[in-house]
Amino acid sequence: MRRLLALGLGCLVSVAASSEDLLTIFDQAVVNDPLVREAEYTRKATREARPQAWAAYLPQIGGQWSKDKREITQSSVQPFVGPIDPANPTTSDLALQVQGQNGTSKPDRESWGVQLNQSVFNWGQLVGLKQAGRVVAQADADYGVAQQDLALRVSTRYFDVLAAQDNVQAQQASLEAISRQLEQADKRFEVGLIAITDVQEAKAARDTASADLIAAKRQLATAQEFLREITDMQYAVLATPRSTMPLQMPEPADPQKWVEASMEQNLALTSAGTCRRWIWWSAGRIPNPTTRSTSIRFPIAISPAATRPPLQIPTWTSPSSCR
Repeated sequence: MRRLLALGLGCLVSVAASSEDLLTIFDQAVVNDPLVREAEYTRKATREARPQAWAAYLPQIGGQWSKDKREITQSSVQPFVGPIDPANPTTSDLALQVQGQNGTSKPDRESWGVQLNQSVFNWGQLVGLKQAGRVVAQADADYGVAQQDLALRVSTRYFDVLAAQDNVQAQQASLEAISRQLEQADKRFEVGLIAITDVQEAKAARDTASADLIAAKRQLATAQEFLREITDMQYAVLATPRSTMPLQMPEPADPQKWVEASMEQNLALTSAGTCRRWIWWSAGRIPNPTTRSTSIRFPIAISPAATRPPLQIPTWTSPSSCR
């Protein structure tokens, strides 16, 4: 896009050392225009869809660790019949007695485990990768459309400012000419060559020219503000076209050739076509393949208090039909 503007810059020449040309203003607009900045950040965010979709196909590892701390207190009371004097059990009388027990335990348990999942074949994830590629392609096309729109807006508003400057100069020259005519009418009226009505007509023409000059200056200020809206900068002098700027006919001269080139290269159509293919997949016109998946899982759970379990590999699951 910048190269196209550089080609158009050959017909421009700076009228002063401080003047700004179209290419410089376009570079400033790329940095400051809010619409292009929005499209750029949207493109950067959308491009993350591809690594995220690819991440789902990479090995997935997870782990867990747990530790339990418990405190158990037990107490029991049990009645029994026994001798009053345990030292002389044979001669001592028997009586009903109570025996109690108290106990406290603090068992600790610690366990941890690691799980590794690797998809060997998952058709749904492959479709997700393909969809992510289409989303990224559409974002790139949309960003190109935003750049083309920016180039068109910058060029239009740049030449609107130049046209408004020419209009101000023309209205200023018209006002000066009509003012001289009014001076001549006053002198001719003083010597009696014309009537007072001619002088009034000359004054009315001078007032009209003054109003036209004010309107032209307001139009110039509006055009400059529209240009500042894109670049966020004010410009005192802009480079103007050369007087020898060639006006060439487009090549080829056949309009159908331009239509065919537009159908093949227009970024807006490219974005719409990519979106259409993406919707085709998302809407289910192609059989939903998400149930066809094959994966291997390696669950590993290790506890310090127990022996290490053997490595287990579940059987593969692969449904025979799609939805």
